[in-house]
Amino acid sequence: MDKHIDIMRRIIELAGTCLEGLEHAKSRMNEGDFENGIIMLHNVLDGYYQVELFLYH
Repeated sequence: MDKHIDIMRRIIELAGTCLEGLEHAKSRMNEGDFENGIIMLHNVLDGYYQVELFLYH
């Protein structure tokens, strides 16, 4: 059970990091820095994908 709680905490932390990444990507794109915005968006999507892998496999 403790293992599952630790994993859930890590997922919550990753979700928070993904949100920060989305905000940063939005900021970059609003400033016209599309290349770095897209790179950040890719990283965020990878983070969400990792969460999905854990939850459904």
